Amino acid sequence: GYAGAFADYVRVPFADYGAIKVPEGIPDEKLLPISDAFPTGYMGAEMCDIQPGDIVAVWGAGPVGLFAMKSAYMLGAERVIAIDRIPERLKMAKEFANAETINYEEIDAGEALKEMTGG
Repeated sequence: GYAGAFADYVRVPFADYGAIKVPEGIPDEKLLPISDAFPTGYMGAEMCDIQPGDIVAVWGAGPVGLFAMKSAYMLGAERVIAIDRIPERLKMAKEFANAETINYEEIDAGEALKEMTGG
């Protein structure tokens, strides 16, 4: 690794590789998901080797999970199923990510997945 993450200066290999220019006037709070939650969710989906037509289940419908769901569709998934226990997150998964949902506090997630996917 590279030492010095809390130093005055840090060496960041390939720092110019993933940088994007953003328009003036956008507050940092609105840009943070682009630099953290989206890449993490995308990488998680990418590591799953999603093929066109796949059904993908994402456990956790928080910010990273939502971006993983959107990324799964970008990578070719036919269906995405969000699994969580918080109703507001499941609602967001339906609205933002077009996901089917399972509330694991209300039903057995494993059984629900079997039923929804045909096994």
